[in-house]
Amino acid sequence: MVNESSNLADFKKYIENLTGIIFQDYEALWIWSIQNSDKFWEYLVDYFQIIYHQKQECIQKGERIFEKTWFPGMTLNYTEHIFRHFNPLKTALFYQSETEKLRAVSWDEMRKKTAAIQTFFKKEGYKKGDCISAIYQTYLRLPIRFLQPMVLEPFGAAVPLNLEN
Repeated sequence: MVNESSNLADFKKYIENLTGIIFQDYEALWIWSIQNSDKFWEYLVDYFQIIYHQKQECIQKGERIFEKTWFPGMTLNYTEHIFRHFNPLKTALFYQSETEKLRAVSWDEMRKKTAAIQTFFKKEGYKKGDCISAIYQTYLRLPIRFLQPMVLEPFGAAVPLNLEN
């Protein structure tokens, strides 16, 4: 692999240690991941230490791609997973757009903004299991808003929208 200090290179080494197979390059790993799809995804969940509250029944159900269900029965909270890295002394993310300069966003700022919208959703009566979706322009609000509904554990989705074109 070209960048031996990348997450992908580390993940490759992790799989090599588990399987005893040495992948000469990215393509070899990719081919193995297609031929061993269930194992690949099982290893990915373990490697990235995905926090889940209920284990999946299996990795995937369904024969054809449009019939597939991934990790059926697994429950997780994306916000909980992201905020496990909370550190008030570190940057959570860097943000830049076509109209805004690059800036660091602290974990504390992200936590406060997430908590504010969580409070709003609770006051409005939203609860676990409710479906919340939105369309946003690509601004700093997007990653923050993507996390906010998930603190209630409903299904949430955010799709960037560029209205300037």
